[in-house]
Amino acid sequence: MNTLNVASLHFEHTVWVKELSFYKEQIKLYADRVEELTKKNNHQKIREELTQFKNQFIAQNEVIDTLNHKIKLQEEELVAAEKENPIKASKTKFEDQEGMYSEMAKFHSIYNELKVKFLRFCEEWM
Repeated sequence: MNTLNVASLHFEHTVWVKELSFYKEQIKLYADRVEELTKKNNHQKIREELTQFKNQFIAQNEVIDTLNHKIKLQEEELVAAEKENPIKASKTKFEDQEGMYSEMAKFHSIYNELKVKFLRFCEEWM
């Protein structure tokens, strides 16, 4: 397992939070598009698929909220370690966030697959 210093972990957390914020904004745009398309279409098959996309976007927002919460907890642990003993914390190598790397990679993969499917759906039906 790799180890990282506090500054590197803070940086990773900042990057992840900003990435998740970006994805949340994208999901809002896609969810708005789903609503717009739902209002314009009365074909049952299309509406069912749009409902599935809506539900998947809601689920991805929940994943983002969970990831943000985990990042916040990890960040609080780092801050507490720094407050307790700033010199020791600055010299300590912490275990890297392998679990978070894995969760972020999984989120990226699922989200990107969903985004591509939705955009293809829009191209095909709209």
